Amino acid sequence: MFGMSIADTDRLSRFLFSRRWYAPTTGRVKPEAFVPHPHIELSVSCTEGLDDNLVWQIGRETAESRRDKPTLHGRADLAAQAIRAQQLEVVRDDRPLYHANIVGWEGERSAQLSKAQEIAAASTLAIVPGLK
Repeated sequence: MFGMSIADTDRLSRFLFSRRWYAPTTGRVKPEAFVPHPHIELSVSCTEGLDDNLVWQIGRETAESRRDKPTLHGRADLAAQAIRAQQLEVVRDDRPLYHANIVGWEGERSAQLSKAQEIAAASTLAIVPGLK
C-alpha cells in the first residue's frame, strides 16, 4: 500500500489531541491543529470510505500509541484537495494502517501558519461522541 495514490476528493482526518486545536462553540478547527512546526511533516489518516466507528477507533489507537498518551478530543476531516491547494502533498505510508503525512512544509512557523489557516478553514470538526 505504500505510495498508494490519494484522490483529491478522498477524506483525510487529523486527530485532535488538544483543546487548543478547536473551538466547540463555533464548530471550527483552529489553524494550530495543522502547524507541524518544528517538524516538516504532519500526521493524518486516510479515512475515505471508512465507517465512523472505525475512524474513531483509529484515533484512539493513535493516542494510545503515543508516548504522552493524549486524550482524543475530536478530528478535523477534509478533502486531500485542501492540502494540495496549499502546494503541499499527502504521502500515504500505512505505518500504522491508514497513516499518511502531509509533506512539503517550509521550515518557518509563520509560513506554515499561513497554509494551516487555509487548511483549517476547509476542514470540518467532529467531536468524540460523548466527550464533555
